[in-house]
Amino acid sequence: MMWNDWDNKTKIPAWPAPYLDWANITFKEKYHEYVPVYDPVSLFQMRGLNNYKDRAISRFPVDADICNKEFEQNHEQASSNSRLLTEALDDDALPKIDQDTILAAIIDVDIGFGHRRFRDENGGSRVLASWQQSDKWVDRLHDRDKLLPFGRTRFKDEIDGCLCDNSQNGLKSQLDEWAFNHQMGLADLRRQSANKGLLKGFAHGTHVLGLFGGVDPALATDKKFARRVKFLVVNLPPNAVYGEGGAFLDYFLGYGLHWVTEMYGRLMKQIAPAKPTPLVANISFGKQAGPKDEQQAFVRSLVEINAALKTNLEDEVPSASRAMEMLNIFMPAGNDNLSRGHASCTLNPGEDRGLDWVILPDDQSSNFVEIWAETKDPDTSRRLKSSPLLVEVVPPGDTPSDFCPVPPTVATRDLGEAVGRIYAHTIEVGSRNTGAQERNNPKPWFRYRFLICLRSPNFSELGSPDKVGAPAGRWKICIKNRLENDDLKVRMHIQTDAAPGPGQKVVRGSYFDDRDYIRTEYSGRVADTYTYVPGRNDRVDLDRTSYVRRHGTLNSYAANKYVITVGGFRLSDGRPANYSGTGFGIWHKGRAVGAPQVLLPSEHGYAHFGILTDGATDGSARAVRGTSFASACAARFVLESWIKSNPSPLDRQFSIRDILERRTQSDEGESYFRYRRVDQEKAGAGRMRFLPKRGVERFPME
Repeated sequence: MMWNDWDNKTKIPAWPAPYLDWANITFKEKYHEYVPVYDPVSLFQMRGLNNYKDRAISRFPVDADICNKEFEQNHEQASSNSRLLTEALDDDALPKIDQDTILAAIIDVDIGFGHRRFRDENGGSRVLASWQQSDKWVDRLHDRDKLLPFGRTRFKDEIDGCLCDNSQNGLKSQLDEWAFNHQMGLADLRRQSANKGLLKGFAHGTHVLGLFGGVDPALATDKKFARRVKFLVVNLPPNAVYGEGGAFLDYFLGYGLHWVTEMYGRLMKQIAPAKPTPLVANISFGKQAGPKDEQQAFVRSLVEINAALKTNLEDEVPSASRAMEMLNIFMPAGNDNLSRGHASCTLNPGEDRGLDWVILPDDQSSNFVEIWAETKDPDTSRRLKSSPLLVEVVPPGDTPSDFCPVPPTVATRDLGEAVGRIYAHTIEVGSRNTGAQERNNPKPWFRYRFLICLRSPNFSELGSPDKVGAPAGRWKICIKNRLENDDLKVRMHIQTDAAPGPGQKVVRGSYFDDRDYIRTEYSGRVADTYTYVPGRNDRVDLDRTSYVRRHGTLNSYAANKYVITVGGFRLSDGRPANYSGTGFGIWHKGRAVGAPQVLLPSEHGYAHFGILTDGATDGSARAVRGTSFASACAARFVLESWIKSNPSPLDRQFSIRDILERRTQSDEGESYFRYRRVDQEKAGAGRMRFLPKRGVERFPME
């Protein structure tokens, strides 16, 4: 099995179209039935909300069952440039809020908002509006959804009406949850593109929302929180809808974020508060592939949306302030610290290295590796006509061949009949100044990316017996620096794995294998990024011997300064969760770059699995673990702090990062933790001893 020569005739855009191209090649029979929809970047580029002139217009496939087939036509007929997804809404149709309402947004999957803990003391829903992205598209009774690309919206009046219809005797009586969830489009066993988590017991978004905003409104201590905190909800489709490795997740998240901020802006304009409260949003999603900094497509959109939101609010609400960020997004550090999915090294001039990539035989999904390379010197980057990195991928049992030069700009290379493909791109991502004299004439700065795609070893079992999968076993990725005078920084990421179709359970993530990688400590404990000894400050970095590293395993969406990144730790003794992602280990002005902002509990104790939150059904509780839930706890802490203090956006001391850092300094200074301070790449500013209070605690918090 041999790789073909490089082909530079392809017209595939640099990012993120290769994933779309691979999906079309691998599942052509499946995706030709889908409806191509403009990605959110392209839509906003065409409508001129922000400066997207340098972005390529692309499309992504959406299930015909949920897609608005007149989406693009409706946008062409629309006239406004400021409200692209909510323009069809009349102001009278918007839900009504009070002057002191605090808006909290959540973008997740399987969010069941019929729970009592997500309702007010009168039994009404605290969800002001929800976008059910996987809800079936039918002839609409309202025009308000005609500008949505897929799914449909539900507002508080409709939600309350559905709650009443499915309750025995009014809003405060027992709810038929199964009927409510089906009627609201929250769960449906009959359609492949519908969410089903609420019917199966594990509903990620419900568990997250339970920590983020769940309260018992009958308790006197919770009444104020229930009255003031209202939700904007985006229910994402199931993972099978957004493709292998989350290939289309950026698009669904991007649209969701635009809709949330538009709804927030319109609600704030409706009440015109003298002191508009910033928006707190929790997005407990992520992936491993990508540049892992501000150049991430999702992060660029986030920054531009925040800037537009500030400008619009200051035009409509003159007292809105730039002192605090108006859009504050909490995201998890990720749970891939031990997955052996990240490698990094610096190649000396002319140096080459090899790394084993292990693919498991029972894996039913494609496997992806992204390789990113760049030079420290922008002059070298500017002079190059093609990638300074040479890449060879060797199948199991084969021997490496000579490195093959890569054509400039865009190129592809195939293994057999679409068994595998390598995409190579030269991407200009900005400029770097080498000195004061260069500020008026910045030099371009390039990154070089390779995306390796391999079909599932069991591909023939997925309904295509005429095709074969990539063989399982020990593949080898060989890389070489072709420069003669400059070093080359190289990072490799295995993309987060996800099933390609509904109902598939065997998703076995591939991993890098290096004999120098330390998997266990001398005690036999699974090794974290550092060793930790109770009562002592000395630590050993366990990433020193291998270039398969835990440093750099941070969630790709969250590895930047524009979101609040939250990791997890064990509450009983303060030990960081070994699965919680680690930053790059790069220092700038005394702080870790691309590191978590803070750690919150994701485990109660050594003998207690996870932390308690709301279960999939009303009144139930579930123990969950992971940084997704630590992120929700951090967002909840900010909401509770604002309710106690009634902050003004004019007061910088009430900014979210300052609130979190003051609490971490207090908790760390009180010596609550058996394990002393941990490194910034793992814990950021430190650990917070906070969990949302519930009716029954496992052990007292104070």
